[in-house]
Amino acid sequence: MPPKAVIARLSKGDHNPHLFTIRPFPTPVSHKTFLRINLNRGSLNNLDIKSGDLCHITTAEISETAKTPIIPAIAWLASDAHLQKGIALISDNVRTALSVGFEDKVLIGKYTEKVEDAAWDDSTKEK
Repeated sequence: MPPKAVIARLSKGDHNPHLFTIRPFPTPVSHKTFLRINLNRGSLNNLDIKSGDLCHITTAEISETAKTPIIPAIAWLASDAHLQKGIALISDNVRTALSVGFEDKVLIGKYTEKVEDAAWDDSTKEK
């Protein structure tokens, strides 16, 4: 289990990340699906998220000093009704960004940070 400091970095309030085993994404990846994480209904409920909500994913094998990426993603209800609880279907893009293989464990949690609108910063513009 990751150290408490890592859990605190990943979660706010009572929304603790859960451990999942990753499996390959079931369909070809498109611009609409490359950040989706497919979970079954029970897993979505345990994470207190709905299909389409933001979540975050990171590797389970991390330390307090590691520079492990925490990737924002979109939780999605898996179309496979037989997908077991504790299994997350992710794309190769997400898997590569995390440097994990299939069968590895990842932590997925509810994204609770406020999503700010992106604004153009022209302070670096040459004068």
